Amino acid sequence: MGYDSALLRWVPTAAGKSAASLSERTILNAGILFYRLGDVLFAPNQELVEMLQDRTHRPVYLMKRGIDTELYDPGKRTSNDGVLRLFLIIGGGSEREWHTLNLESSDLPGILRGEELAKAYANLDVFLFPSRTDTFRNVVLESFASGVPAVVTNAGGRK
Repeated sequence: MGYDSALLRWVPTAAGKSAASLSERTILNAGILFYRLGDVLFAPNQELVEMLQDRTHRPVYLMKRGIDTELYDPGKRTSNDGVLRLFLIIGGGSEREWHTLNLESSDLPGILRGEELAKAYANLDVFLFPSRTDTFRNVVLESFASGVPAVVTNAGGRK
């Protein structure tokens, strides 16, 4: 959470840092209790592997990310018609109704999977991913595999 969180800005600096540190430790300790339920653990990066091994005393293995590069492929691009479509919003998030009402040059196909999703990626010019909470950023890797550059936040999944 960090002291710069908007939730703690009203608290004096020393007390705010102390509260942030306490809450971070409490949340981490609760998470460790959960992870101790498993006999074997997997983590997405070496730093987490080492931390979980140290804190849970369980075997922890590195589970690297991977994308099906036969499914996500630039060769699936079919759109060369010059039609300008400003937004393609895939999924069914909480803002779907607002997007439908307010983004005139948008296409909202809903949730796509498999071949449909791969074709949608390949037909993008740029992939915009503003999420600050995505853990693995697989969607960004799928975009890259489809030959599409991505614009992302500097928060969320890393490494």
